[in-house]
Amino acid sequence: MIIAPSGFLLAAPAGAPPLTHPRILWRNRVANLLASAITVSGETAAGPRDAPTRPNTDEYWEPPALPASIVFDLGEALTIDGVGLLGNFGTCHTAVKVEVGTDPAFAADATFGEERMPDDDSAILVLDSARIGRYLRVGLTGSVPPKLAVASGGEVLAMEKAVSGPYKPISLARKTVLSGRRSRGGQFLGQGFRSHGLVSEAAFRNLSAAWVRAMFDPFAKSARGLPYFFAWNPSELPREVGYVWTVGEDIVPTHNGNGFDMDVSWEMEGIGHE
Repeated sequence: MIIAPSGFLLAAPAGAPPLTHPRILWRNRVANLLASAITVSGETAAGPRDAPTRPNTDEYWEPPALPASIVFDLGEALTIDGVGLLGNFGTCHTAVKVEVGTDPAFAADATFGEERMPDDDSAILVLDSARIGRYLRVGLTGSVPPKLAVASGGEVLAMEKAVSGPYKPISLARKTVLSGRRSRGGQFLGQGFRSHGLVSEAAFRNLSAAWVRAMFDPFAKSARGLPYFFAWNPSELPREVGYVWTVGEDIVPTHNGNGFDMDVSWEMEGIGHE
């Protein structure tokens, strides 16, 4: 889901593509921070503070009690206009508040987006106007401590064009592998999940070649090995966000014969949720 300040999604920042165009958070300034650069209100043995800095989702930070907070020191003041989070906040009925500040005490008003209690465990992308900050804090309130598997913060890629052609919304495009049982006579004896996730494909037409080379190609390089947060229409469909990774072939733009314009499409899979 998208979390943003009240009214922010009515219009994109000046000079940016409209918020009906996808936003992709792939520049992760939180990635691979050392535990010494992270301050937490508490942690469990199974849920250490540095787990959300890694892209894999089987690790997590888990506070022993709420309210709780985790603060990431990015090492220098950087531009942040998007924060991605993946955790079981909906299941635990946990309210999430994100802050970006220039000092670790967050003395000034540093709220980024709005405080919100998600109603499910889908990926979260928090959008706000660009901030310059060294510290990123995620505050949690509620009664049941959740697990924060992934935290990402940085500059989002605003796609030059909207998605073209048929598109399966990533949050609805479930891919399920079942383990079923049948009797010798063919009677249904039950089945369960072996695995479940999300799978989709995004296509874009008539992208300007200069934009592809300057803005899109760095993302395509990163997407060869690292996941990212993908929101295909933040303003009109704010619930449809995925924490995804590229599958199949590399992302390769192609000149389409319309001058120097380029087309590109790629397949992605994502983490599923109930």
